[in-house]
Amino acid sequence: MSSYYNGGNLSTGISKLVTVTGITGIENTGCSEATVRAEHGNIVVEGYKGAVRVCNATGATVYRSAANGATERISLPNGLYVVSLDMADGVHSVKVLVE
Repeated sequence: MSSYYNGGNLSTGISKLVTVTGITGIENTGCSEATVRAEHGNIVVEGYKGAVRVCNATGATVYRSAANGATERISLPNGLYVVSLDMADGVHSVKVLVE
C-alpha cells in the first residue's frame, strides 16, 4: 500500500509525503515502512534500507544509493522527480516535487 499527501504546509516546508507499507517476502530487508517526502529543497527518505534511485522528469537517473535505514537527505534542484525503492515485494515508485 502507498499513500500520497498532496497538501502543503509552508511553515514546515513539507510539500509532499509518501508512506510505503506492507513489506512481505522471503528477502524482507526488515523494513515495514518507508517515508519519502520533499522538505526544504531536499528529498528525504526515512526508515528504509535498500536501493534508492531518483530520476528527473526526463527519466535520467540523477541519484542512486544504498540506504542503510538512517534518514537520507538528497539535495536536488527544484523540479519533479520519481523516487524508486527496491523492496521485497517489488519496486515502489513515487513522484516528489522539490520546491
